[in-house]
Amino acid sequence: KPAFNEGKEKIKELKQKIQNMKINHENAVEKIIPELKMKQNKLAHRLLKIMSALERLRAQRSRIPLMSKEIDYLKQLIHINRELKKPTQFKAKVEELDSIVRIQEDLGGDSSVTLDSENLDVIQKFLKKQ
Repeated sequence: KPAFNEGKEKIKELKQKIQNMKINHENAVEKIIPELKMKQNKLAHRLLKIMSALERLRAQRSRIPLMSKEIDYLKQLIHINRELKKPTQFKAKVEELDSIVRIQEDLGGDSSVTLDSENLDVIQKFLKKQ
Protein backbone atom coordinates (compact mmCIF):
# COMPACT_ATOMS: atom_id res chain seq x y z
CA LYS A 1 0.00 0.00 0.00
CA PRO A 2 2.80 2.50 0.50
CA ALA A 3 3.63 2.34 -3.22
CA PHE A 4 -0.04 2.87 -4.01
CA ASN A 5 -0.15 5.94 -1.77
CA GLU A 6 3.04 7.26 -3.32
CA GLY A 7 1.42 6.85 -6.76
CA LYS A 8 -1.65 8.78 -5.58
CA GLU A 9 0.59 11.54 -4.28
CA LYS A 10 2.48 11.72 -7.59
CA ILE A 11 -0.85 11.91 -9.47
CA LYS A 12 -2.02 14.73 -7.18
CA GLU A 13 1.26 16.59 -7.73
CA LEU A 14 1.02 16.15 -11.51
CA LYS A 15 -2.62 17.33 -11.50
CA GLN A 16 -1.58 20.39 -9.51
CA LYS A 17 1.31 21.09 -11.93
CA ILE A 18 -1.07 20.71 -14.88
CA GLN A 19 -3.56 23.05 -13.24
CA ASN A 20 -0.81 25.60 -12.57
CA MET A 21 0.43 25.31 -16.17
CA LYS A 22 -3.12 25.87 -17.48
CA ILE A 23 -3.51 28.97 -15.34
CA ASN A 24 -0.08 30.28 -16.46
CA HIS A 25 -0.95 29.58 -20.08
CA GLU A 26 -4.31 31.36 -19.81
CA ASN A 27 -2.63 34.37 -18.17
CA ALA A 28 0.04 34.48 -20.88
CA VAL A 29 -2.54 34.21 -23.65
CA GLU A 30 -4.70 36.92 -22.06
CA LYS A 31 -1.63 39.17 -22.00
CA ILE A 32 -0.37 38.35 -25.50
CA ILE A 33 -3.67 38.52 -27.44
CA PRO A 34 -4.30 42.26 -26.89
CA GLU A 35 -0.69 43.01 -27.80
CA LEU A 36 -0.99 40.99 -31.00
CA LYS A 37 -4.31 42.63 -31.86
CA MET A 38 -2.75 46.06 -31.41
CA LYS A 39 0.21 45.02 -33.58
CA GLN A 40 -2.19 43.72 -36.25
CA ASN A 41 -4.14 47.00 -36.19
CA LYS A 42 -0.92 49.00 -36.56
CA LEU A 43 0.16 46.85 -39.50
CA ALA A 44 -3.27 47.13 -41.14
CA HIS A 45 -3.15 50.91 -40.72
CA ARG A 46 0.35 50.99 -42.20
CA LEU A 47 -0.80 48.87 -45.15
CA LEU A 48 -3.73 51.21 -45.70
CA LYS A 49 -1.36 54.20 -45.77
CA ILE A 50 0.84 52.45 -48.33
CA MET A 51 -2.15 51.53 -50.49
CA SER A 52 -3.44 55.11 -50.42
CA ALA A 53 0.02 56.42 -51.32
CA LEU A 54 0.12 54.02 -54.27
CA GLU A 55 -3.31 55.19 -55.41
CA ARG A 56 -2.17 58.81 -55.18
CA LEU A 57 0.89 58.01 -57.30
CA ARG A 58 -1.30 56.19 -59.75
CA ALA A 59 -3.69 59.15 -59.95
CA GLN A 60 -0.77 61.47 -60.64
CA ARG A 61 0.11 59.32 -63.61
CA SER A 62 -3.49 59.05 -64.72
CA ARG A 63 -2.58 59.42 -68.38
CA ILE A 64 -0.30 56.42 -68.22
CA PRO A 65 -2.33 53.26 -67.60
CA LEU A 66 -0.60 50.69 -65.46
CA MET A 67 -2.49 47.56 -66.39
CA SER A 68 -3.00 45.87 -69.73
CA LYS A 69 -6.79 46.07 -69.34
CA GLU A 70 -6.51 49.82 -68.89
CA ILE A 71 -4.43 50.06 -72.06
CA ASP A 72 -7.10 48.08 -73.93
CA TYR A 73 -9.84 50.36 -72.59
CA LEU A 74 -7.85 53.42 -73.57
CA LYS A 75 -7.43 52.11 -77.12
CA GLN A 76 -11.17 51.41 -77.32
CA LEU A 77 -12.00 54.90 -76.07
CA ILE A 78 -9.64 56.50 -78.57
CA HIS A 79 -11.21 54.49 -81.39
CA ILE A 80 -14.75 55.41 -80.31
CA ASN A 81 -13.75 59.06 -79.99
CA ARG A 82 -12.29 59.03 -83.50
CA GLU A 83 -15.48 57.51 -84.87
CA LEU A 84 -17.63 60.10 -83.14
CA LYS A 85 -15.51 62.99 -84.42
CA LYS A 86 -15.81 62.05 -88.07
CA PRO A 87 -17.71 64.94 -89.68
CA THR A 88 -19.92 62.76 -91.83
CA GLN A 89 -20.71 60.37 -89.05
CA PHE A 90 -22.68 60.51 -85.88
CA LYS A 91 -21.38 63.69 -84.28
CA ALA A 92 -22.91 65.95 -86.89
CA LYS A 93 -26.23 64.10 -86.69
CA VAL A 94 -26.21 64.18 -82.90
CA GLU A 95 -25.51 67.91 -82.91
CA GLU A 96 -28.29 68.48 -85.43
CA LEU A 97 -30.75 66.49 -83.36
CA ASP A 98 -29.60 68.27 -80.22
CA SER A 99 -30.30 71.64 -81.79
CA ILE A 100 -33.77 70.44 -82.86
CA VAL A 101 -34.49 69.35 -79.31
CA ARG A 102 -33.33 72.72 -77.96
CA ILE A 103 -35.60 74.54 -80.40
CA GLN A 104 -38.51 72.39 -79.27
CA GLU A 105 -37.72 73.12 -75.62
CA ASP A 106 -37.47 76.85 -76.32
CA LEU A 107 -40.87 76.81 -77.98
CA GLY A 108 -42.34 75.14 -74.91
CA GLY A 109 -43.08 71.80 -76.50
CA ASP A 110 -45.78 73.27 -78.77
CA SER A 111 -43.55 73.33 -81.76
CA SER A 112 -44.21 72.47 -85.31
CA VAL A 113 -40.58 71.25 -85.52
CA THR A 114 -40.57 67.49 -85.43
CA LEU A 115 -38.25 64.73 -86.46
CA ASP A 116 -38.89 63.50 -89.95
CA SER A 117 -38.85 59.82 -90.81
CA GLU A 118 -35.28 60.00 -92.12
CA ASN A 119 -33.96 61.35 -88.81
CA LEU A 120 -36.00 58.80 -86.87
CA ASP A 121 -34.49 56.01 -88.99
CA VAL A 122 -30.99 57.37 -88.39
CA ILE A 123 -31.60 57.50 -84.63
CA GLN A 124 -32.99 53.97 -84.56
CA LYS A 125 -30.06 52.61 -86.57
CA PHE A 126 -27.63 54.39 -84.30
CA LEU A 127 -29.26 53.03 -81.18
CA LYS A 128 -29.33 49.51 -82.60
CA LYS A 129 -25.58 49.72 -83.29
CA GLN A 130 -24.96 50.49 -79.64
